[in-house]
Amino acid sequence: MRSPLDRTDRVEIPNPIKAQAYVRAGGLKPMGPFCEGEGCGLPLKGKCFHYDHKYPECFQNVSRANRPPITLEDVQVLGEDCCHKPKSRAEVRQLAKGKRQFKKEARIDKPKRVFPGSKRDWRSKGVDGTVRDRRTGKVLSQ
Repeated sequence: MRSPLDRTDRVEIPNPIKAQAYVRAGGLKPMGPFCEGEGCGLPLKGKCFHYDHKYPECFQNVSRANRPPITLEDVQVLGEDCCHKPKSRAEVRQLAKGKRQFKKEARIDKPKRVFPGSKRDWRSKGVDGTVRDRRTGKVLSQ
């Protein structure tokens, strides 16, 4: 099983699959391809578009060797501004949250800084300015 902290191994979408997705989106029609995003359907003729995985690779908890080949059903044609950028932004947020949750659960985060005077600090400063060791009670400085 892959750790969520591993860097994502990106697999490029093969050119024959891209060609099939382009034709499926209406690329050979006079209006050109249409965005296949969630209920979008905007014409993409003359606009920038991308081929994107319907289910992001970073959320597939499978090693690269065991990953099934990419099929036409795994790919969609998305307009850059209308669907691809918002979808990518949301995926990055979800991936970062998953990494944070994994680190928290596995307790592998770096130790937090102890602020002077806090309850976790081993020193205690009195009102009169004396600094004491909380563990022993010994006066360190005045």
